[in-house]
Amino acid sequence: MGLIAYRYVARERQMDIFPDIPPNWGFWSFIKLSKARDILCPASESKRPWFTSPYLLAGTGHHHVQPDGADFPDRIKDDRLTAGLDVQHALTNNMNLDLSFNTDFAQVEADDQVVNLSRFSLFFPEKRRFFLERSSIMDFGFENDNRLFYSRRIGIHDGKIVPLWGGVRLVGRLKNYDVGILTMESREKDVLPSENFSVLRLRRKVSKNNSYVGGILTTQTDWKGADRLAYGLDGIFNLFGNDYLKVNLAGTWNSADTLLSRHFWEDRKRLYILWENRAQVGFNYALSYSQVDKNYSPALGFEARGDFKAVGDRISYGWFTPKSKSLRYMRADLNANAYFSNSTNQMESFLVAPAFYMEWKKNSYIELTFNRFYDKVQNAFELSKQHTIAAEEYVNSDISLACQTPSVHFLNTTFNVTAGTFYGGRRFSGGVTPNYTISKYLTLSGFYQYNHVSFTNAPDYVAHVARLKIAVSLNVKLSMNAFVQVNSLNKVSAINFRLRYNSKDGNDFYFVYNEILNNKGKADPFLPVSDSRALMLKFVHTFHVSQ
Repeated sequence: MGLIAYRYVARERQMDIFPDIPPNWGFWSFIKLSKARDILCPASESKRPWFTSPYLLAGTGHHHVQPDGADFPDRIKDDRLTAGLDVQHALTNNMNLDLSFNTDFAQVEADDQVVNLSRFSLFFPEKRRFFLERSSIMDFGFENDNRLFYSRRIGIHDGKIVPLWGGVRLVGRLKNYDVGILTMESREKDVLPSENFSVLRLRRKVSKNNSYVGGILTTQTDWKGADRLAYGLDGIFNLFGNDYLKVNLAGTWNSADTLLSRHFWEDRKRLYILWENRAQVGFNYALSYSQVDKNYSPALGFEARGDFKAVGDRISYGWFTPKSKSLRYMRADLNANAYFSNSTNQMESFLVAPAFYMEWKKNSYIELTFNRFYDKVQNAFELSKQHTIAAEEYVNSDISLACQTPSVHFLNTTFNVTAGTFYGGRRFSGGVTPNYTISKYLTLSGFYQYNHVSFTNAPDYVAHVARLKIAVSLNVKLSMNAFVQVNSLNKVSAINFRLRYNSKDGNDFYFVYNEILNNKGKADPFLPVSDSRALMLKFVHTFHVSQ
């Protein structure tokens, strides 16, 4: 096994590490596994019990549905009384099996409210523990957040929860292979049929320097003859030193297509190549090429945009300042990307973004970025119901400043400001994210973002998003999390409250309250004050049986 030991003094952001690992790869250099000290341990056999966790859930609430042609929405009452079961077992020391029946995620925190100022889909992170555990094995990622497998496609549709019958997950390592197998079955809901979602992932390490090759297969079927598949091969290869080459090749297949267009090479492939130097000290770089065919459509994946070719990435130079008493690190970057239509080969967008970053020893930082963005909008898109960006060519230029006060302090804050031109108008955006650790029991965090775009021939676009979160941990058994969000663009407020009582290991009681409030007031008197509400009680008890 590998051993790394460290002592961290939070108030000074000071760390002593064994073995001596240089900070050449950024803050997380201290856990770079390839630099760990090799340790041999006497052979031993661990116990691998079965953990069986039945749950009981009771809840009440309501939501509203707007019938066609009606002035008033219908109120639908939501009463729930259900039970389910989760089973966990370690088949080997490094292979875990999870079985779930009538799967439920009632205790999961709600998503953050956001404002989208782009013409592309937003990415929301996974928060359900069932999909998060050892999720890196399932990872098949391209640039940014694009990926072939996006677990939020399972059990969520258009932001609404889809009930699940259950499923099986097997993840771990078998000799030199990383193995991931997942299959889940959803229930029929409204117009959505019952569907099966399955993933098979294999990776094999090919050297000691974090190089591997792998493959993935995802399927979605509704048992009525509609099948959607995605498959891919990927690899990361350590060329020399800190230089790595990443290659991903993927394709999709849809049973609804005609026979001539079902094949892999019939405009349904996805290619991503990245050559990067991963060091953060000295000269480092990345060069990437990405291609998405017109009909590439991964059923269980995420793609922000389609039908494009892109080339670019970054060059940068970073250095430490050991002679400074307070300054720790500086870096200069030049980011550039060009996107072309894969069908016509015409340029769609181009970004050049030089940036400068400075970091102090107590983890405060400041970053200044200048963005020049050319965008040829092919199809008009909406920022809101009153604001539509016409299909034209635009050149947007802005400057942004981000800074953070020392994170080692009990009160720390992150600020960001962006100002410049924006699709024929002028934009100003500002945000602040304060965090206050009042005591070891209580933490407060806030968020406020202001967006203002002034247009010549349209009313000003103004959007506010505010959020307040409270985290309370009275002891190891009782904890509470709550947050309130306000989104002026959607004119809603969201409330999320979760209380957890863990009487002993494996026994959990949850009280969850979620509500969406309409803030339109007199602007739309037909809307109810409470758009939706859910009150839920959930109890989980775990039995374990040793082999």
